[in-house]
Amino acid sequence: MEATTDQNSRPLNDVQGHCKATQPQRLPINSPRQYRLILAILEGAKSTRDLIQIVGANNVPDVVMNLRGSGWQIHCDRVPVFDRDGNKVAAGQYRLITDQETAKNSLKAYKGAK
Repeated sequence: MEATTDQNSRPLNDVQGHCKATQPQRLPINSPRQYRLILAILEGAKSTRDLIQIVGANNVPDVVMNLRGSGWQIHCDRVPVFDRDGNKVAAGQYRLITDQETAKNSLKAYKGAK
């Protein structure tokens, strides 16, 4: 039996490789703080101030840096806010760039390993 080819003369079974069963994409989560941070920004962008309370760490940028080092795509926008003296300053607001499916699979895998 001859293999069917597509318009570029490639065997269709090569083109249709996406039909093979694959493991869901996921990235490492190595601590409860990382878990809480990903869970929080999966819902939407969060300020550094909010994340300090949610994550339970004063050094949120360090938690983000470690996640980025593991392949997570997290962006920090600088948004204008006013400090207690009424001065306009820029504050960090983190948002998840990594796709939601990968994030959810990673959260499930972390919880499942506990």
